[in-house]
Amino acid sequence: MYKIGVKLVLIIISFPCLAQNQPEFKVHMKEQNRWVENYPYTVEAMEVSIQKELYSVPKLIKGEFLIKEYDFNYLQSILKKYRKDSSLLNAYEKNRLFANPELKNKKKYLNSVAALLIYEDAIKRHFILDANMNKSFTDDKIFSFPKKNLQKVKKTDWHKYLIRQRIKIEFEENDKTIKGTPYVTIYPFASSNLAVTYSDSLSKKFPIMGCSWDHNTVGKISDGLLIYAKNNRPTKLFKENYTFFYIQKGDKILSHPYKANDIFDHDGQKYQIKSISQDGSYIYLIRVPLSSIATGYLLNFYIGETKLQRLNDDSIFILIPKDKKILLDFWGTWCGPCIALTPQLKMLYEHYKSHIEFVSVAVDDSVEKVKNYVSVNDMKWTNAIQSFSDSSKQAVLKQFMIGAYPTFILIDEFGKVIFREIGTEGFKKLEEFLKNKIKSTPNSLHQISPRIDVLEDKGNNKSKK
Repeated sequence: MYKIGVKLVLIIISFPCLAQNQPEFKVHMKEQNRWVENYPYTVEAMEVSIQKELYSVPKLIKGEFLIKEYDFNYLQSILKKYRKDSSLLNAYEKNRLFANPELKNKKKYLNSVAALLIYEDAIKRHFILDANMNKSFTDDKIFSFPKKNLQKVKKTDWHKYLIRQRIKIEFEENDKTIKGTPYVTIYPFASSNLAVTYSDSLSKKFPIMGCSWDHNTVGKISDGLLIYAKNNRPTKLFKENYTFFYIQKGDKILSHPYKANDIFDHDGQKYQIKSISQDGSYIYLIRVPLSSIATGYLLNFYIGETKLQRLNDDSIFILIPKDKKILLDFWGTWCGPCIALTPQLKMLYEHYKSHIEFVSVAVDDSVEKVKNYVSVNDMKWTNAIQSFSDSSKQAVLKQFMIGAYPTFILIDEFGKVIFREIGTEGFKKLEEFLKNKIKSTPNSLHQISPRIDVLEDKGNNKSKK
């Protein structure tokens, strides 16, 4: 599938014979410049343009058209809305603006918006991506597909309808303007694999799933084992804290990303990802002793020390699995699917409370709103809270790499992650998993000692209970 240099092949052949204290070895990476069906892309929502009058559109368009945008610099997008009409901001955007007061003083807008024009005739729907970023759709390529084919596309057929082009953008880092040339992939259809809500009638008429972008590299560790590096910035300059790694075994890519210093298993051997070169051309790995315990947020990894802030009294507690499993539920009062699942989560609690310690972690900035919701909905289990907008108060979100809500993580009695899924479909999978693995005991009188101990929080002088 991928060609590889002779030097790298020799390293790989000799590698299994090396001692356990083997120093770093490097894997040569090549740019991943084409769409791969199984690659774990993140599909970003595109918003209806609030200033479509700024764009030039082809004169041949006679009827309705829609312009959707994705801003690589989301804070800048918030600033644009604020300056146009502050009432356009939603609660999340207001919180972000409040957390970044210096944003209001920014004078220059960066060229960081990927814009897509959508229109149709009697038979086909047409799409134009402003690839040269000049605020004009008159000089860009037109992609056309039969309208009837775009209503609900199966995952196996996505590749037939993708729009993929490289664009030139600007973004800001540490008060410096950096230029990038990522590939942008548009998903110009509706699909049962991803639910999308439409904010207006025209968006419903011209449904698109959204877009993804990538500056990714891929390399071969050994036969049947590939590693992908996904840069979380639209640039070829890689930084460890902005990079996620995916492991492909055969035709299957592991569903959860790794970060630098994470450990993964392959054929009974553990490997640790140490670092990536700045240009993304090399990843450095080491073998680690088989006896070492792999900690992290992935399946079959151990959670390590996990501290949380209790909702009711701000005390700090630590998750200590003993003779019960622990179900972590990350949610928010602002999250529609989370709210819709509350009744089912309560039913799940009643069925499995003798075997599972439920811990709901609200990701919210309004403690009182969460307390009220928990009280009104009679959520009898342990409730914790993490800040939504303050990154310094998101230790557990970072520890478990929470990026979607709700997220459900099941931890066994030894502290190992045995299940992880997101969203409504993820909850259905959780129900099925518990049904097959754990005997339900509704209304059980069996008493088991608490799994969660309160640790002393020296900063708030909380006593150990």
